[in-house]
Amino acid sequence: MLRRSPLLDTSAALARRAAIESRSALYAWRAGMLALERPDRALAIFRAMDRLGQLGAAIAIAAIRHGERIGLVDELGSVTFAELDGRSSALACGLRARGLRPGDCVGILCRNHRGFLDATFAAAKVGARTLYLNTDFAGPQLRDVCEREGVALLIHDAEYEQLVASIEPSRGRLLAWTDVSDGTVEALITEQHRTVEGRIFVGNGFQFDKGNLARYKVPRDVTFLPELPRNPTGKVLKRQLREMDAGAAS
Repeated sequence: MLRRSPLLDTSAALARRAAIESRSALYAWRAGMLALERPDRALAIFRAMDRLGQLGAAIAIAAIRHGERIGLVDELGSVTFAELDGRSSALACGLRARGLRPGDCVGILCRNHRGFLDATFAAAKVGARTLYLNTDFAGPQLRDVCEREGVALLIHDAEYEQLVASIEPSRGRLLAWTDVSDGTVEALITEQHRTVEGRIFVGNGFQFDKGNLARYKVPRDVTFLPELPRNPTGKVLKRQLREMDAGAAS
């Protein structure tokens, strides 16, 4: 009996993977995620796609390209692409702190506002599956769908609180649009983003990055500067940056 060569199996697997990656790249190109960019920006975009996947990287890429442009306007005001990216990253850290893990299912029952995008991009950055629930569903329908799909966390607007009262996901529920302050998406984002004397800290020690970086590469904190110190030729002055960091830490 002839046996199939392991080399052929490996080649077939590589060919399938190449086809999948090529198709994904084509979709990303058509969606505008990939385009002709200057080298540094292109590298940042590819890193975001590799680390966050297509959906999670979508807002990161928008922030890289158009960070200061308005990305959303709702009843609370306007939010830039950079702010949306930061909000979703902070929420991703908060969701991981609640126990959400890659592969878990996040149910979203929201109308069109910043909380909807925060939840969508944060879940993608964690690596969770996203289930968009129909706002016209009745309570029993919502419960059946959540049980069938294995929803681990439910994010919903306050107006649907009575409809989801009987749903008890393993990671609980979060309010996305409400007038209260506790147990909300906004509170979780605020908890993760703390500003102390101009230095920005992300709540639980960059939990999101810890799963993707070696321990010695995980930053202890992040400082945002209006611009980097450069010499007349445009080269970044790293020694001056180190002196600034040492002065801020002292």
